[in-house]
Formats: sequence, C-alpha cells, structure tokens
Amino acid sequence: SNDWVINHKSFTTRKPSEYSIQAFEESFIYELSIDAIHRLIAQSQSFFQMGKILEESTSRIDFFDNNNTPDEKYDFIIKNKPSLLQKFPQKIIASYLKITPETLSRVRKRIK
Repeated sequence: SNDWVINHKSFTTRKPSEYSIQAFEESFIYELSIDAIHRLIAQSQSFFQMGKILEESTSRIDFFDNNNTPDEKYDFIIKNKPSLLQKFPQKIIASYLKITPETLSRVRKRIK
C-alpha cells in the first residue's frame, strides 16, 4: 500500500527504539543511517525537504497517539484504513493504535 515507517526519535537520537516494526506482507526495506541522511542533505535540497516531511509526519503521528481517545483512533481506522480490520487480528490492531486489546474490545462494542 506504499506506506513507510520510521521511528524518528530513535533515528535522530541514535538510541534503540522502544518499538519494533514488523511487516505483515511482502515489503521492500530500505535502511538509512542519520549520517547517510546528513550526507544526502548536503548534496541535495530535495533530501532536506524529505527530512522535513519525515519530521512533520512524525509530529502528526505523535499528535494522533497522544491527543485522540481510543474511540477516535478506532474511528480513524474505520474511515481511513478499513482493510486493516479485515487483515489483522484485534491484538495487532490494538498494538497499532497503542491501546490494550481489552480497550479495543470495549471501543468496538461502543462504535458498532
């Protein structure tokens, strides 16, 4: 589905991530170090803009995670990524939304 994933905090601080990332379908994986990004930025303004896009998207994700209720998060999935609900078990969806499976169960009962 042409999604990309990055743990911006881990990437920029060069510290291990507190999260793991797992692909559930065939994927292309590209790995870039922060040093490689800095070299690319020095060579091209386009890479500087890409860095800004990554930073902005990370801010949006953090905002989503920290400022939405579990109901709002689940409603977002229903409206914007409904295929996830068909592909994955509830435990994975709960993890994706950063809520417990029990909370997801209660949310699903309320939102039906």
